[in-house]
Amino acid sequence: MLTERELQLRNGKRIEQNQRRAGFPVHKSLDEFDYAFQTTISKREINSLLGFGFIDNREIVVFIGSPGAGKTHLAIGLGLRAIVAGYKVYFSTALTLIEVLELAELKEELKKKINQLLKFDLLIINK
Repeated sequence: MLTERELQLRNGKRIEQNQRRAGFPVHKSLDEFDYAFQTTISKREINSLLGFGFIDNREIVVFIGSPGAGKTHLAIGLGLRAIVAGYKVYFSTALTLIEVLELAELKEELKKKINQLLKFDLLIINK
């Protein structure tokens, strides 16, 4: 029982640490997403992504829609679930990512920065 409790604590700390490292701007769970409001995507379609085969197969998933459609909410929700499943996730806006890469290039550390990014299983790049 003590060993089981220790494993739960370690797993909880791992999840918490990886959520902080991911850099999510807010906490948005998939359970909070209103599929009735956003009818262009179904809960079944999102649930099909929760097997994370797209991560294992290094596939790209793109959410396209107008502002306020819930793209960021879905991306963060998937990212949080991926962390719980054991994946390492990185969240950034496209502009911030470009700035980080440009700065690394100016410091002649672009290859190092790209190698750091490659350590993540899932990169979420938001508008």
